[in-house]
Amino acid sequence: MLSNTVAPLQVGEYPDAGVPAKYCQNSKLLLYSGPHHFKSRGMRLRLFQCPASVVFECVAVDIVRKIWYSGLLARRQHLLKQSKSILNPMRFLTKRSPFGHKGDYGLTLLVGGSRGMSGAIALAGKAALRAGAGLVRLAVPESILATVASFSAETMTCPLPESRGGRIALDACPAILRQCETAKAVALGPGLGRSLGLTALVVRVFRQIEKPLVVDADALNALAERNFGADSSTFFRSTARPPRVLTPHPGEFARLLGGEVPGETTEEEFANRIELAQAFAAKTGTILLLKGHRTIISDGRSVEINRTGNPGMGTGGSGDVLTGLIAGLISQGLPPFEAAVLGAHLHGSAGDIAASRLGEASVTAGSILEALPEAMQSSNEEECVRF
Repeated sequence: MLSNTVAPLQVGEYPDAGVPAKYCQNSKLLLYSGPHHFKSRGMRLRLFQCPASVVFECVAVDIVRKIWYSGLLARRQHLLKQSKSILNPMRFLTKRSPFGHKGDYGLTLLVGGSRGMSGAIALAGKAALRAGAGLVRLAVPESILATVASFSAETMTCPLPESRGGRIALDACPAILRQCETAKAVALGPGLGRSLGLTALVVRVFRQIEKPLVVDADALNALAERNFGADSSTFFRSTARPPRVLTPHPGEFARLLGGEVPGETTEEEFANRIELAQAFAAKTGTILLLKGHRTIISDGRSVEINRTGNPGMGTGGSGDVLTGLIAGLISQGLPPFEAAVLGAHLHGSAGDIAASRLGEASVTAGSILEALPEAMQSSNEEECVRF
């Protein structure tokens, strides 16, 4: 029993959390020692002040984990670290119907490529095929079409007007939007290149496309160059109708933010990184996949941390494989957030398989791609952490 010195807070009172009281109705007990404050997004807590030990039980989405911790709960990262629940991302991978055909599994459109970077869009296209997309079309500058087509006999290609530098021209926008009409999902960015015309093209496509869109690489840099500043959330929310999945590495994310991104070498840094990623996703109404040693995926409400992968995956083209993989999963009807979680898991698992065969130093984007089928057949149950 609680002693007479315990001062229970009112139901719905969350120090510095801003969580509505309705989330407290079925919450559990937290004995909380001291005046320390913390934020608790996505979790339901009822708080009590107690002069002694700390005991708390968190309800994180649908999994309850009892955690006993002696001492003071003084830092937010302790809550994040101790309240994690292990989920299986493979739960998102559904079995195919014996009556299915290629039309059931969607057409994935990937837009990108430029002179000297034809391999990026080709890798993304092959990854979409490996993910199970029924059809894959690559929209690329006309001068590299033959090169891109030579990488895979299974992908279709679409020539686009190009600039003198061999990059997609601004006047290619109408052709891209026409191709989007028959696609179930679109990816923009692999091998795209940089130019003022491309920045305008990316913003226009981002605003006008009415299909789920995965944005990566130079398309992210183009959005950052637009310099939305304080109006960034207004831009994202006013333009995105179907979901937008952004897949930056820390450098690209820093450019989108216009500021620094916390590291992940300490628990405190990583807790700050999680909070920043979730806040960005919530503010912009996007799905954010922030790449790293522990990739963070958030839609602003839920946060999942991928635990597969290894340093050998830090190689050119690896991110392009991830982009195509996520787009291919969305094309088959998987909700974009679930596709991002599953895509990160499969991508890392394939990288781990490649590293076990070749050694981390010899992992290439191609070897990750070749290991995807094996990764998709695995069912490791403890490879993702939900907060």
